[in-house]
Amino acid sequence: MLWRPTAFAVLLALATAGDAGNGSITGLAEALVLFPLGYLLASVIGRPGLSWWLAGAAVLALASLRLQAAVEPAAVLLAAGVALVAWACLVNQGRPSWPVAVEAAGFAGFAVLALGALAVGGDVGVWIVALGWLGHAGWDWWHYRAGAVVSRSFAEWCGVFDALGALGIVAVAMFG
Repeated sequence: MLWRPTAFAVLLALATAGDAGNGSITGLAEALVLFPLGYLLASVIGRPGLSWWLAGAAVLALASLRLQAAVEPAAVLLAAGVALVAWACLVNQGRPSWPVAVEAAGFAGFAVLALGALAVGGDVGVWIVALGWLGHAGWDWWHYRAGAVVSRSFAEWCGVFDALGALGIVAVAMFG
């Protein structure tokens, strides 16, 4: 099973490779917020086996958000993360569980990178987003090794996709 998620990630990375060169880092920064939001949601639900379904739902939600102009998708993703942490605190009588706390910290860190990239913009913003994607590949690797929060197959897929995405962003920045 080890190679199926990797092959899927490589195929998807190749299919979306042109997205890194569309002249805007907004979509790449939104994805950098979406990735850890999925892990946060999985930790709140506490069912790693649902990670593929949660990822599909998250991608559909982001695609739907991009179809409207009333509110920025990144703002909705950030609000969703805050709402998930608040919900976890309510359910656990004021304190989130350890996995939720770790995922909330990861979500906050990647969100700061994404927002920083958007605020700075230009070439520096692109490099910040690439660093964030590469950092999330490391986050995925840790989850894969620990067998924590999401299914191992999902962590494998996400890590390969994120690493290839980071390389694609850098390649476009340098040679595009």
